[in-house]
Amino acid sequence: MSVHDKIRTIRREKGLTQEELAEKLEMSVNGYGDIERGLCDIKLSRLEQIA
Repeated sequence: MSVHDKIRTIRREKGLTQEELAEKLEMSVNGYGDIERGLCDIKLSRLEQIA
């Protein structure tokens, strides 16, 4: 399982939508969606925020 798949799985387990998590991370929904789809590299600082 890749990092973006794990992020998606954990978000769903927590009962959050992409919109809700993007808002908590102070980023656009499209930007967050790109992370979940594996379309962009995720920075360590962003992973720390998600954790």
